[in-house]
Amino acid sequence: MVSFFLLSNVFALAQTRNQVDQTYLYLYTSKIPEFKGGELGLVRYLKKNLKWPNTDIDTRGTVILSFVIAADGSVKNVKVEKSLSDEFDNEAKKVFSLMPKWIPGKVGTKNVAVKMYFPVSFYIDD
Repeated sequence: MVSFFLLSNVFALAQTRNQVDQTYLYLYTSKIPEFKGGELGLVRYLKKNLKWPNTDIDTRGTVILSFVIAADGSVKNVKVEKSLSDEFDNEAKKVFSLMPKWIPGKVGTKNVAVKMYFPVSFYIDD
């Protein structure tokens, strides 16, 4: 049986500024972006859409992605920060690139772009 272990901890840090700059990429916010449906919704989305890239590969490990949740909630600039292999990296990137919009992060009452990190662990359930 093939399973995916997904760490549902999405990292975003919190920072505020006196003036909100829409061209500034925030690592710290007063409210972090949230997947619609919360963590449970994110896990459901990933379980439904994330596929084992090649059944001939017998490996396990984690791909760490970084991405930006734009001020409009869209997922942009998905990058691999820690690679497992090209096939696993590409699968994780594809699924995150096709995600529906999130509830954007905020500084005060303004929606802002926030850089996020997410570990996606692949393993075969014995």
